[in-house]
Order: sequence, then structure tokens, then C-alpha cells
Amino acid sequence: MLYEIKKEVFKDYLEFLTDKFELIAPVQQEIVRAKTVQANDLVVFDQPLYPAKKFFLPKREELFLFEDNKIKPDNEKIKTTVLFLNKCDANAVLRFDKLFLQDPVDLNYKAHRDNSAIVEIPCGKICENSFCESMNLKDYYDLKIFDNENSYLVDVKTEKGKKIFNKKFFKKTGKKIKKVKINSPKTLKLGRIKADNKEIWEENGKKCLSCSACTIVCPTCTCFELRDELDLNCQNGIRQRAWSSCQQLDFTEVAGGHAFRSARSARVRHRILHKLKYFNDRFGDQMCVGCGRCITVCPTGIDIAEIGNKLK
Repeated sequence: MLYEIKKEVFKDYLEFLTDKFELIAPVQQEIVRAKTVQANDLVVFDQPLYPAKKFFLPKREELFLFEDNKIKPDNEKIKTTVLFLNKCDANAVLRFDKLFLQDPVDLNYKAHRDNSAIVEIPCGKICENSFCESMNLKDYYDLKIFDNENSYLVDVKTEKGKKIFNKKFFKKTGKKIKKVKINSPKTLKLGRIKADNKEIWEENGKKCLSCSACTIVCPTCTCFELRDELDLNCQNGIRQRAWSSCQQLDFTEVAGGHAFRSARSARVRHRILHKLKYFNDRFGDQMCVGCGRCITVCPTGIDIAEIGNKLK
């Protein structure tokens, strides 16, 4: 059953969500940003440059405390959040779930997911470097909004979706959803990836600056490092998780100073193959969701879709 809401009433529904929950949505500022919606924020359906992954995997997060050799979990209560995500970013959460909710379950990530609901929103405009139509993206949402000219149609899919749905703003409708094809600017022809192509890795390794811009804006990059902060007595402390990047030289560095991927070409190779091959070999989906952000921000023009087509 589909429900309909007039566009002029939709702002009242947004106010309902911000009163009841922490609403994370793309907001128009100097650029479009995914942020907690405040009064007078202009919510848009465009893709934010920086994805909402920090709300599931914070940039820095306390995992647990330890005192006198005893571990104490961090019992800070996590707010219930409603996230407005474009289809590519909703599928990025699906990739996170496959990674962090399989045995052994990441309890911190699970706490964030248990207290979140995903609302898939229509794409306001075509992203300049996207190839999402090539990536076999799935329906992965609790509630989905479809654009219908002067109104929005809404599909409530899960129990979480029902909790954030308020009937007073909606009415049942017999209207049908019109399938909208997004003509992505780029195309990636999926197929069997030939990993050993030295010329491609060397060519792009020479371009790469190891700036990590690609991994910062990528909605599916999950690399992190663990840090222990100790009191002076070395008996009490905190273990923290913090974002890192496989494109940094020290990411694979071990005691003695040896780095297992010291060449930039090796690091580029690892990132591309993780997105298009390794994850797919294990989970049956490419890790990449085709959002094109990494192409947009790369200062030297490294293009994952172009590389993927050469590797096929």
C-alpha cells in the first residue's frame, strides 16, 4: 500500500521527525551536507559530497573503558536517528551491515544500526560522475519517498518504517509508482575482473598523491585504527576507534618500519580491487555503489569506473 503526501505538507512531516528523532538529511549550505536537521535548515534531495557514514561509524569512537584489568563497555545511550539517504548511500549501509553484523558482530556498529531508520529519498539531480545504474543497487530501506510531481508517494516497508510514519500527514492512494531511470553520466561494465594488470596500477600509482580524499568521501570505506589512551598509572584507560585510510603509507606499517604496501601503485590496486573484486568474491555484491564521489574529489583524475572497464 502506497501513501501520498502533498509537497506543501511535507515540511510539517519534517518538523514531526525533528521533534521525535534526530533527523539526518542532506541540507543545502555552501555545499550540500549530511547533517542533523535544525529549524530553518533547507532539506534537499541532492547527494551530499560527504556521506552519512560518520553516523554509523564515527570518525572517533570510544569502544570500551578498562580499569584494573577489567573491561567496562561504554554505556552511552545512542539517540534514535532517521537518515534520509539517496539509493547509493542506502546501499552503502547494506555493505556496512554485511561487514559489521556478521559473526563476530561489531557491537558498537550494531547499536547505531538498531537505533536508526533509513528513508530512501529520490535523487534531486544527476551526480556529475556517478555510475550507480551500473551497480545493480537493491531496495534497502525502512521507508521510501518517491517524487510524484506535486506530491510524494511513500512506501512503508519495515517495522522501523512504521515507527517513523505518521498517518495524519498521509492518505492512502491507488496511484502507481512511475519507474524513473537515472541516466548516469558514466558506465561500469561489470564482469570478471582481471586483477593482474601491472600497467594499469603503475599508471595510476604515478598519478596518486596518497591524499586519501577518495576514502574520506567514499560511503563504503571502513578502514580504521585502534588507539589506547592510558592514565599515568597504566591501569586505567580507553580504547578508541578512529578513521584511517588504506591509501596512507603507514596503514600497513609494522614494527621495524616495514610497510606491506609501500608503493602507491599497490595501494591504488588494493582500493580498486577491494571495491570491485574482493568484496564481491565474499559477499556477492561490489563494495562500490557507483556514487562517483571519489572521481569528483581526486585532484589527479583517477577514475574507478574507467579502471574497472579496463580490468574487465
